[in-house]
Amino acid sequence: MNKTQILIASSGTAAVGGLIYLLLRDARRQNQFNELMLTIQESKAESGGDISYLNAFKPGYEKESTSGKKIILYTTAKVDQIVDAIYEAFKNRPLKLSGTDEEALYTIYSNIENQKKMAQVATRYQSRHGESLIDKINSELNKNERTRLFVIIKNKPAIQYQS
Repeated sequence: MNKTQILIASSGTAAVGGLIYLLLRDARRQNQFNELMLTIQESKAESGGDISYLNAFKPGYEKESTSGKKIILYTTAKVDQIVDAIYEAFKNRPLKLSGTDEEALYTIYSNIENQKKMAQVATRYQSRHGESLIDKINSELNKNERTRLFVIIKNKPAIQYQS
């Protein structure tokens, strides 16, 4: 083979490899989306159709309009402390070498006062770790664990106004 033939063959191989990569990446993204939609549908069915509590995972939700009323949010230091605790819970299961400490997640979310603050945490988690918190939860928790977490979140008020 001469240099031109080698160049053409290697370019073709690279193009095919790139195409395969893109197809696999898109399939993975579609699979993640399908899993998220399934989780939302399950949550919607369990909650009688009300899935507004999922705003707790919507980055930027804490900044959405509140009819001019002043809301109470966390300081940056407090949000970082919660994000660090969640990150650690995802990688530390007691008495195991790896895995998620679900009980720690339940405790963390039980201590967050409302869904706007939860959204504040979700926004910060995504900016610090490059992954949405709901995607991480969906990848780390099974259906029963997610349901338990969502019940904790659903039972929290959406907003806490400053008096």
